[in-house]
Amino acid sequence: MLIAVCLTALLGATDPPATAVEAKEQKAKTETETQDPDQPKKAKKPKKDQKAKKKNAVADDELAPDEPIEPDADKAGTGWSFSWNQHPSVRYGDWLRIDGEGKMQEDGHSAYGPVQGLSTWEFHRNRFGIKGYVTKHIEYEVEHEFTEKELTEKDVEAGITPKSQWKDVYLNLTYFKKGQIQLGKFKVPFGLDELTGVTHNDYIYRSLSANYLDPGRDIGAMVHASFFKHGLTYAVGVFDHDGDNAKSKKIEGGGHTVAGRATLVPFRKATTSSWGNIELGSAYAFSALSDDSFRPNGLRGRTIMTQDDFYSSVYVKGNRRRWEADVDWTTGPASLRAEYT
Repeated sequence: MLIAVCLTALLGATDPPATAVEAKEQKAKTETETQDPDQPKKAKKPKKDQKAKKKNAVADDELAPDEPIEPDADKAGTGWSFSWNQHPSVRYGDWLRIDGEGKMQEDGHSAYGPVQGLSTWEFHRNRFGIKGYVTKHIEYEVEHEFTEKELTEKDVEAGITPKSQWKDVYLNLTYFKKGQIQLGKFKVPFGLDELTGVTHNDYIYRSLSANYLDPGRDIGAMVHASFFKHGLTYAVGVFDHDGDNAKSKKIEGGGHTVAGRATLVPFRKATTSSWGNIELGSAYAFSALSDDSFRPNGLRGRTIMTQDDFYSSVYVKGNRRRWEADVDWTTGPASLRAEYT
């Protein structure tokens, strides 16, 4: 009798608990058996789309110093939208983008001794503008300066203003990625310090060589492009004059100018993040000079406070040739730059 009860208990007992692997296999088998044979299986998401989604998520979370204008990154057919990452931005799908931007700078001045006309506080820069694109192949930027002080206090009291308060006013045509065409008023491709934006500069002021030897902005046309993920870039342009830096109310400046610049990251693939990035650059500018004007056209030179002249400008006739070479090394938050003009 006892033996019969034990056999009955053993036969009616449940199976021993399966391992984690066996339980997983049993669950998958059960789901397969219970699935409707007429119902199609869910298609796996392509890895390419997953990578793109991950890339976009990183781009939204990590802001660059200045968000690049990428028409291909905007979604098509999504209608009007508004966002505020680096700048306030209004978009209409991938057809229209308008980004608002502003740059303001208040300067405090002090001197050991009394300096005539030196203001303690100065609203040095007050710029506002818009940038973006119309369709995927036409980019634009319009920027205006309202209070920039490029003159002395005597000039301001006399009602003299800079020749032009318009800064960047241009169109950039991207029909050919390896040969983009830029038209309007923008910076002549010359000088690392001059081409670095005021919001990205390491110091409050640019160097004197950048302010007086580099051309600056002018009206013209330029062909430019980048290769190997900005490992190699070039820019060649023709301009009406030799830039705003060479002109003033007392100096005529140069005539038609041809300028070109190229940059190279020689160790882009070999360089690791611990060593940083090294970029080499060089530029050349050729300007025609004429002594037809009653004003001299030689290069000017002043102190950073625009109080004193290094020398008086002279009349020059012939050609003005400028060449510069620069190196830019960046690693993490540190950077080292050098430029020779």
